Amino acid sequence: MPEAVFDEERPFDPDAQRCAVVLCRTGHGNLHVGLLYRVQRGSASVLHLGWLDFLSDEWSWPRLWVSPDADPERLMFAAGQCRRIWARVQRDKTFPYALGDFGSTFDDRGGLVLAPGSVGLTCATFVMAVLRSAGVEVLLEEGWPVRSEQDAFWLQALVGFAHPNHLAALTAQVEAGVARVHPHELLAACTLTPLPVTFSQVQPTAAAVIAKLDAAKSAAP
Repeated sequence: MPEAVFDEERPFDPDAQRCAVVLCRTGHGNLHVGLLYRVQRGSASVLHLGWLDFLSDEWSWPRLWVSPDADPERLMFAAGQCRRIWARVQRDKTFPYALGDFGSTFDDRGGLVLAPGSVGLTCATFVMAVLRSAGVEVLLEEGWPVRSEQDAFWLQALVGFAHPNHLAALTAQVEAGVARVHPHELLAACTLTPLPVTFSQVQPTAAAVIAKLDAAKSAAP
């Protein structure tokens, strides 16, 4: 079964794993998830959706990573998708950020194909969409709960950072009862087999992931 580890425990080998899901707590204390992928022989980067129109390949936080249980060819394709998506974003300079997407994907040129009714992705659903484009489905949407109180608290951390119009749109989604995949749940799901998994299957492992992440943070000098 795949195991979530820090680089200090087992360095990510881009020529072997090709692609992995990576989780951290940022300097602001929030959880954040991205895709660790092979850029070229011997080198890797992390592609992650930080915010509206802010897709980045720089990652400065300690990373807890896991490669999902998938065919190596699919993980190789996912790494290639990351390279294509990054090249496309350098040209377009735009990327939509919104809640509640379980069905979007990317085409073979790195273009985002939003699911019906979707208006954007989060850091977690971005990772899901990239993996989905490689034929790796991680989570089952059915039964995923709405957690409006937790998500409203998450939004409060964005006051003063987010553009007011965008924050208002996200707030409206939370108030309307849109479900959000939390970053640590996605990484936790990637440690389970077989995929895809349900919310109830993920939760015990998600709690263990948070404990491991925060224990390492508290132990840091």
